[in-house]
Amino acid sequence: MPARKKPKPAPAFQSEIEAPEYRFDHRQSKPNRYAQHTGRDVVAIVLDDDVARVFLDSRQVNDLLRAAINAVRAPRTRRAG
Repeated sequence: MPARKKPKPAPAFQSEIEAPEYRFDHRQSKPNRYAQHTGRDVVAIVLDDDVARVFLDSRQVNDLLRAAINAVRAPRTRRAG
């Protein structure tokens, strides 16, 4: 009679998967209401608190960044010297 194989041990993370916070009833899930705002390529950047307090919304941040980009890219004129 051949020897029985021992069952494979559970992965080390198995106990984490069974933790209550990972038990989720997907039937209760709802669509992401913010997904429509990320239809194009979006990069999320975390601002430091002091910087974030200056801006009311992402439009203001983007406007300032575009102005900074245009200032850097602007052709420089040579001064006669």
